[in-house]
Amino acid sequence: MIRRALGLTQEEFAGRFHIPLGTLRDWEQGAAAPDQSARAYITVIARELLLASGGVVSVQVLNEFVSVATRKLAMTIPEIREILSTIRTVCIVKPLDIETHELGLDMAERYGFSIYDGLTVAAVVHAGCVIFYTEVLQQKQMTDQIVIRNPFSVG
Repeated sequence: MIRRALGLTQEEFAGRFHIPLGTLRDWEQGAAAPDQSARAYITVIARELLLASGGVVSVQVLNEFVSVATRKLAMTIPEIREILSTIRTVCIVKPLDIETHELGLDMAERYGFSIYDGLTVAAVVHAGCVIFYTEVLQQKQMTDQIVIRNPFSVG
């Protein structure tokens, strides 16, 4: 998935990221799955590439990051601010408004999302995006307006 999104051949991707070509082919053909360390490396590649390409992020997503970073990752506010600063530098940040809030409620009701996922999807729609990269919702799930993709998916 990452390789195709970059428009690279298997040979180019393997060379660029120092992954044996046969291993990459096995992963893509389903003959083998990446082990834990390989999945971690692929996740780092995906995150770096996604951030480097810019994008759009909503205040809702920034809020959810702060919540997870403090509760689950035990990060300090200064650590969180540093990460948020990087995100705000490379991405366009879209504010929340009442229309996004109302659409979020509609999305939660219509598609069975949690209220927070509904708000996030609504922010994606209001930002004019057609692809929503998230590891929270189902891969390739669709609404009327967007396609949901996991940026860390290997397949």
